Amino acid sequence: MSRLKFQFCFLIFAPIFFFIGGASAQYRFDQWTADNGLPQNSVTSIAQTADGYLWLTTNDGLVRFDGVGFTVFNKGNSPNLANNRLKKMLADGNDLWILTDENNPVRFRDGEFKQFTTSDGLASNIASFLTKGLDGTVLIYEREGVFRFENDAFTLAQKFTDDE
Repeated sequence: MSRLKFQFCFLIFAPIFFFIGGASAQYRFDQWTADNGLPQNSVTSIAQTADGYLWLTTNDGLVRFDGVGFTVFNKGNSPNLANNRLKKMLADGNDLWILTDENNPVRFRDGEFKQFTTSDGLASNIASFLTKGLDGTVLIYEREGVFRFENDAFTLAQKFTDDE
């Protein structure tokens, strides 16, 4: 390679490598474990609420991370949370929707847990999946169909037929 071609290549690629190298240096990775305040090292779901908190579900409770430390919510310190084994979570504004290990739907709002059951409009007390609909409402999937959360209760949005 001639000296002129080498200088040209250096002038073109050196700024690119400098930019890439500088960009990667701005990120920092930390690892948190039970030694740092988690109730255990297995995290089953992560979500961030509108107020900026990072939330983690574990097999030993719900964890709020504020960027510095962890606050653990479990059945020992949180009335109405009947199960510590939490597996799925969905943030809806500042609310959290959680499925327990037994697939019970639970909402965490303003520091309180509420478990939803058939008395709240669900067909059973066992949900298989939760998500948000296109209009932003919380949807819970059960064996019988999809239930939409509106006006503090669930209504059947889509019934599953026997052939589905």
